[in-house]
Amino acid sequence: MSTESARIAAAVVAGVGTAGYYATPDLLRSRRARGWTKAACVLAVTAAGVPEAYRGWQATRAGAPGSEALGARPDAGPAAGGAGADGTDPARGTPAEVWRSVPPGWRAALTGGALAGAAASVALTVGVERALFRRGEARRVSGVRLPHTRTGLVLGALAAALALYPDPADTPR
Repeated sequence: MSTESARIAAAVVAGVGTAGYYATPDLLRSRRARGWTKAACVLAVTAAGVPEAYRGWQATRAGAPGSEALGARPDAGPAAGGAGADGTDPARGTPAEVWRSVPPGWRAALTGGALAGAAASVALTVGVERALFRRGEARRVSGVRLPHTRTGLVLGALAAALALYPDPADTPR
């Protein structure tokens, strides 16, 4: 499968999976069934995105044009005396060596910041999910047919569009 057709397939799966994820309250009344169905949707969307993510990771490691935005240096390849076969840059050391060179106070601050960011991300996600569900239920009570499905279709279209957004490494310079 070509890169472009893989991106299109991933975008279709992302769109359909997202629409299905948010439409489950209209289709399944059992909370347990909704949970398992949503988990299956997340798994399918994630699995469909893995090849594209792997391709981007490989391009970054190889120093492909455009991958500087992702942290790679095109002049740091093995031929330029830069990154070794294991992907480390001898001038910078391994990630573990770099982490050990950071002062302990900064390490604690960076770790705490990362944990706080992760907690905030989870809290924001749960809050948005609950708000969307409450909005759909309020629309259901007011007599709107398939209120969660309508939201799911909009979010599915958004997910598909974002999955098709061009990767910076793919744009010519």
